[in-house]
Amino acid sequence: MKRRYLCALTIIIVILIIGLHQKDVTLFKFEEKEQYSIEIESEPEEKNYYNMYNGKVDGKKILLYIPKRYEKLRYKDKIEVKAKFDEPQKARNSGGFDYSLYLKSKKIYGTIKVEEIIKITKAKDIPLINKIQKDIKENFKKNLKEENANLAIRITIR
Repeated sequence: MKRRYLCALTIIIVILIIGLHQKDVTLFKFEEKEQYSIEIESEPEEKNYYNMYNGKVDGKKILLYIPKRYEKLRYKDKIEVKAKFDEPQKARNSGGFDYSLYLKSKKIYGTIKVEEIIKITKAKDIPLINKIQKDIKENFKKNLKEENANLAIRITIR
């Protein structure tokens, strides 16, 4: 009897989860504005035309893209920016990669692309753990192929 009850409960939960996913129920929303106050939560990850950071807006995690024409920011710097919020894209093809689901699994609300930095408030000093993390990242990048270095960084640091 106990086994049947447990099995039925499991099936109901699975059906509920699939139903919510199919209906695309949004479990969180982000308030879109023209100007944001952002606290930097990571060292920059360099891309071709911009630097990418993890950040927080009103206590919510975001990915932040800042053009390379601006100076690099450090962990715990605070910035005021004019920017555009982008909600993550859903899978375009059935069974394809769902970027929005990927970010939701990491509790990231979306991406912010900076158009203009209005004000930067520098952090007092970098905590020791962040300096160590930065050194580890640089060491991996120097000694491993890019894809292996990125994997090693994600495994050891985040």
